[in-house]
Amino acid sequence: MEQLALRANCSVGTLYKRFRDKEALLRVLTEETVRKTLQDLDTDLARALTKSDTLSAALWDIVNFLVNLFRHREMLILAIFKRQFDDPQATAALMATRMAVVDTALAKILAMRPRGMTAADFSWRFRVGMQLVIGALINAIQNRPGPLMLEDDAIIDEFAEYLIARLSR
Repeated sequence: MEQLALRANCSVGTLYKRFRDKEALLRVLTEETVRKTLQDLDTDLARALTKSDTLSAALWDIVNFLVNLFRHREMLILAIFKRQFDDPQATAALMATRMAVVDTALAKILAMRPRGMTAADFSWRFRVGMQLVIGALINAIQNRPGPLMLEDDAIIDEFAEYLIARLSR
């Protein structure tokens, strides 16, 4: 609570006046993050993908969206994942949001799949690739310092290149 108060430029007492405990604050922050992420998905990612004229560019845009999402919500994501040990449902909203991001991105790029690749094969490969990318991003948050640093822009290129290779076969 002290770190949050410091970042919010208020006292811990002010936070407790508005939220009865850490759990109430975490619930509100999670709900707001889910709402904002879905809004960003509809605007920012949709706009970026509309401009993408190749599968490679679209995959880079998707990875860029995800990495920046994790960068801007790192502390909240970490708090939610720490909370899951006491409350297995703590990550449910985050997981549903992750699925919405993957489903929306897939729907927008499915028509860009390579010739000869079925929609089912492309969808499977994309979902597996996104699971690995998102898992690596979660790992980067939970295991600081680690081999992957969210601040390093090279991870965007590395993840995008992985997805391009996976989906171009």
